[in-house]
Amino acid sequence: MPSDLRARLAAAAAQLTTDGHDEHAASVKAVLAPGGWRKLTAEPGTAATTRNLPVSVPEKLRARLYAAAENTDASLGPLATEGFRALAEGRWEPPVPVRATRGSLSGERRVNMNLNIEVEAREAVEKLLDGLTKKFGRKVTLAHVALSWLREELGVDDD
Repeated sequence: MPSDLRARLAAAAAQLTTDGHDEHAASVKAVLAPGGWRKLTAEPGTAATTRNLPVSVPEKLRARLYAAAENTDASLGPLATEGFRALAEGRWEPPVPVRATRGSLSGERRVNMNLNIEVEAREAVEKLLDGLTKKFGRKVTLAHVALSWLREELGVDDD
């Protein structure tokens, strides 16, 4: 059964308050507030350190990825950022992109999955895309890199 991260953080904030750590409790509560997670994406006084990468995927795949991430207490954006770093550092390479056969996706609803990728890692991978495209003979995109890593790390396949 997946854990409820929000409930655990609320309990941690309550315990911090009980133990007299009001400043720390306030920080946890700030993140739990609506939109509070955005406070984690930028340093005070600087531009945001992440940038959205919208990825068009079948609705069922998005649901499976979110469920797998929840089961491991992972967030898809930071997890995808790890994959970008691994590729940029030469520790991992995505599989060759495979083109879907004509008509194989008809009737399957596609939706956007928004991933907040760290700018530095994203820019490093952007510089590698042309080389990977030439190497594989198929266009390699940021979305392909992100999805390949997420599927591999979370054990989500095509079924």
